[in-house]
Amino acid sequence: MPISRRFFLPAACLNVWVKTCLMGLLLALLSTQLLAADTLPQSAENGSPVTAATISQSADIDPDINPDVDSSIKSGIEPDIAEDPAYPLLPQDLSAWQMALDADRVVKTVIVLLILASLVTWTITIAKSIQLRQLRQQFTQQSLAGRQVGSLQEAAEQADLQTGVGQLLLNAVQEELAMSPQPIDKTGVQERSLSKLARIEAAAVRDMAVGTNALASIGSTSPFIGLFGTVWGIMTAFIGIAETQTTNLAVIAPGLAEALLATALGLVAAIPAVLAYNFFTRWINNTRALLTDLSATLMQLLSRDLERAERTLVQP
Repeated sequence: MPISRRFFLPAACLNVWVKTCLMGLLLALLSTQLLAADTLPQSAENGSPVTAATISQSADIDPDINPDVDSSIKSGIEPDIAEDPAYPLLPQDLSAWQMALDADRVVKTVIVLLILASLVTWTITIAKSIQLRQLRQQFTQQSLAGRQVGSLQEAAEQADLQTGVGQLLLNAVQEELAMSPQPIDKTGVQERSLSKLARIEAAAVRDMAVGTNALASIGSTSPFIGLFGTVWGIMTAFIGIAETQTTNLAVIAPGLAEALLATALGLVAAIPAVLAYNFFTRWINNTRALLTDLSATLMQLLSRDLERAERTLVQP
């Protein structure tokens, strides 16, 4: 596989991850600005501008002097709106599990899709690792068995060449040799046998590559799905600001938390998929090289048998 094609998928995902990190940085800056704005006292009744008198009045609110406002200050909400149901308190449990449960339907759908994508990635990774390890060991043993014999008949008696792809390759060569008309055309038999072996190799490679396309799709789309959850969480945060007419963090924090959770899950699903795709691509290429060595070994045995048959016909 060309180098540019091999690294195209990780490069594309890297661009998405950079954009996602920039989005997270913008969210952090937005939260900082809102927190700074939230700390300035404002008149909740008439929306009058902040003056020295209002700042002095807000400074008189001391939990040690007035215990009634202690719970409001600890919760991060202004005392005059602490009891207002229109301004929800910041949730006490901010774990990832609780944030996923508290998310709206759209963000929950995104989270479920990303979790399923991660499960599919790890299932394919484990299954392909077992399959390719077995095939690599099988092809290595069959190549060694083919190099230890001197004819196709002796190769057919080897136990290692009586199973799997090695048996298919050996049977294809023997069938072509048996079906060839007499006198045997050495060049024609070799060309037809090589064509059959190439088709068997291609089928074996297709079987080894099953599942890698799913890894490529997950690795390339998961960041975008997580980014969609991020955008939706930001929309939820701004809608909360518009409905409550406040910049209090207790209102916008849930939406921002959901957005960042969707982004994190998108990266969790995408990074293993991209790494597994590149790993299996190299592993399949190496296993295909072993299969090509096995086909070359059988072609050498066919060539020897044809030379023996030719010498037998020449001798009186």
